[in-house]
Amino acid sequence: MRLIDADALITKLKNKYDLDKVGATVGFIALEIIIDIIDAPTVDPMLHAKWIPKYMGDCECSNCHEEYGICGGLLGDYKYCPNCGAKMKEEE
Repeated sequence: MRLIDADALITKLKNKYDLDKVGATVGFIALEIIIDIIDAPTVDPMLHAKWIPKYMGDCECSNCHEEYGICGGLLGDYKYCPNCGAKMKEEE
């Protein structure tokens, strides 16, 4: 996944293609549609999860439910799930 700054992209599009000078052409209409799509509501891109201990030393991501071995060892050091990218919460 690649996160972008939507506001910066809209500004760049508006600056590159001066909408006041272009007029009501097919390109202008398409550009307005693209800007409307980009200007959609945003969400928190950071998923949060925790490792759930399973049987035989395995553990499971609470977000994607993918299971991995060696819960207390190597995966215990992982700060993100290798499958979904969720940030693992620290144990309280």
